[in-house]
Amino acid sequence: MSQIANLAPTGTAPAGDVVGPASSTDNAIARFDGTTGKLIQNSGVLIDDSDNVTGVTSMIIDGATGNVLIVDTDTLVVDATNDRVGIGEATPTAALHLKAGTATAGTGPLKFTSGTNLTAPEEGVVEFDGTNLFYTDSTPTRQTLAVLEGGATNNVGSAGSSTDNAIARWDGATGQLVQDSGWIIEDAPAGYTGSELIQVKDVVQTTDATPTDLVQISIDEDEMLVMETYLNGFQSDFTDSISACVRCKFFRQSGGDVTAGTNPDIWISESDADTDVTLVADTANQEATIQVTGVAAQTWNWVSYTRYFKTITNS
Repeated sequence: MSQIANLAPTGTAPAGDVVGPASSTDNAIARFDGTTGKLIQNSGVLIDDSDNVTGVTSMIIDGATGNVLIVDTDTLVVDATNDRVGIGEATPTAALHLKAGTATAGTGPLKFTSGTNLTAPEEGVVEFDGTNLFYTDSTPTRQTLAVLEGGATNNVGSAGSSTDNAIARWDGATGQLVQDSGWIIEDAPAGYTGSELIQVKDVVQTTDATPTDLVQISIDEDEMLVMETYLNGFQSDFTDSISACVRCKFFRQSGGDVTAGTNPDIWISESDADTDVTLVADTANQEATIQVTGVAAQTWNWVSYTRYFKTITNS
């Protein structure tokens, strides 16, 4: 009897016979080798007896609509219809949607590990160096995200509306709410106008007989300043002292330097004739300055209170 090579139903050809290798890897997914539809081979992807898949180098999901990838209901959801990813959210409503955190440790929605900032800042990057959190703007410049001293309790709020150019003042003693005041600072002075009355406190310590700046008030062009200063100076052991009252004016013309007015009123009472109080028109810094002079090889402490206002012209 002759050998029967192929058995097939009448009218069909045995073109679809599949042949495998002589050996195979347990749990490996079989795949076609070539395009004949007849030869299969091992793959590197394994499905073990508990349905765990390993050996996947990369995976392309071609689905264009619906949730094309779901891990444990909502651990990870990829919504291809809206190009959204949810982490802990079964129905993401943003490009990246994170679930809310809880009071339990390890459940925060977003966390940065301390690292080293980029050598060259990159636009849009957020970084954490273990101390500060940074973001980089479009210039690109790395900006430090500020933390309010004392926490959120120091946030300052205001009313829903305000008077244009009004100076803000505290409303209550909480340090959290501001309101309008009746004082107005115009955007650009029209004609002649005066500034608000300002009071400042200054302190300085001297250890020699060199004239030292105590009060310094800047003056812009087309401004005149009238000021009244009360000051005390005393040797650290209070064995000598000086008190003074100064009334004077300074002015500055358009394109010019600060200039002291004539005939200042300076009253001095002192127990050490080596000390002194003088007025200086500081043209390098364009400031009205009161200088104090102590005593060589002695420590003197100086405290002053100054009240002043400016007359401003529209240049």
